Amino acid sequence: MNIGANILALRDQVGMSQAELASLLGVSDKTVSSWENETRTPRMGVVKKLSDYFGVPVASLLGCGGEAEEAEHSEREVEFSIRVTPGRKFEVIAAAVEEIMQAYPGAKVRVEMTV
Repeated sequence: MNIGANILALRDQVGMSQAELASLLGVSDKTVSSWENETRTPRMGVVKKLSDYFGVPVASLLGCGGEAEEAEHSEREVEFSIRVTPGRKFEVIAAAVEEIMQAYPGAKVRVEMTV
């Protein structure tokens, strides 16, 4: 599953509306809808908040998790492109990358940062 489908599934599991999740995260319900419809991707800070709230690893939320997929991913490169904007906390990015690397030991992780 991809991140949009994962957000929708987790939100549905707890019976939460898009508006309720949006309020929790400080975004609009249209923003949540755009994530679930895959027209936009949440920023890493929001991904971390979602991970903490739903109690799931960042890697799993991003669609990189699951024991069944682990062998497949360990042989290929996993790439993430992160746009760095002023005020972005590098600790959140570093934590997400570390979690992905722990989920897939031996996998190559490339992070592209643009300012």
